[in-house]
Amino acid sequence: MSGEPSNPAQHEIPPKYEWFQEQIAGHHPSVVKNGVREIGFLKEKGSEFILKLRQSGKRGDCEIRFYQLLNRTFSDDYDPLEDNGEPFPCDSITNQEEINLARFIADGGVPRFYGLKQVPIGGQDHEFLILDDLTFGYTRPAIMDIKMGRVTYDPDASEKKIKSETEKYPPQRSLGFRILGYRVGFGKDQLHKEDGTVEIKDRDWGKSKDETNIGQALYEFFQCRPEAVPHILRKATLFREWFAQQRIFHFFASSLLFIFETDPAQPVNPDVRMIDFGHVYPANEMVDENYTHGLDNLISLFEEMLLKSQ
Repeated sequence: MSGEPSNPAQHEIPPKYEWFQEQIAGHHPSVVKNGVREIGFLKEKGSEFILKLRQSGKRGDCEIRFYQLLNRTFSDDYDPLEDNGEPFPCDSITNQEEINLARFIADGGVPRFYGLKQVPIGGQDHEFLILDDLTFGYTRPAIMDIKMGRVTYDPDASEKKIKSETEKYPPQRSLGFRILGYRVGFGKDQLHKEDGTVEIKDRDWGKSKDETNIGQALYEFFQCRPEAVPHILRKATLFREWFAQQRIFHFFASSLLFIFETDPAQPVNPDVRMIDFGHVYPANEMVDENYTHGLDNLISLFEEMLLKSQ
């Protein structure tokens, strides 16, 4: 993160919007690349939704089609053979069993998708996906973003992309995941913190963790409310059971988002959701072992955390 944008107006947003304060990863308005400030998640003030900038090219198309596909499975007259345009890798539901599996993950496994919206920023319209704000209703949310998979480049990746992703975080090959960062809001006297303190760990902090200390990194995130762990473990196990059955999708460069309430006066309200779907490919009747390897390791670490707390 360095410098100021060459065109400061480029990151000005309409008055009724604000930058989404709870964003962990992805394009962020604090980052300037080639003199241009990135566009992060937006939020219409007071709303229950966030706006995610549509990714460019095939990635953006695939993410939208994936969300649309999940939404369509709730329709009683959904036709898996219906062709609504040029096919994308994520268009791969073919029978009722797969429809039911897709409904399961669509119902509480991912943020709900409500369509697209144009927002003018710096004199230019940009298209955004309208998604649930998963932190809405929390007083002081704790949020952690974990990118899943031993391999985070998709089958169509260039040699340059493969090299970049492989060198980015070598422990990912064995762990099957990497922590992109977290935000934890603290109240007065919580772990000797002052009221309103927000602790932020970024992707560089995540890259500093490996097989020897990744468990401690997860513990740090949950230490202010360890009672969240059993609930998180339960939902992570449900995801694992789903992945054991589904042969529809393979997910690359997708994340799990972990959330809980840090305000001790409020219910802990833990949640886990899958996010980021720009690289979803057909499973071709194969289990997504790339993803499940990391999920198995995460579940084992949560189980170890529970044993140590007993």
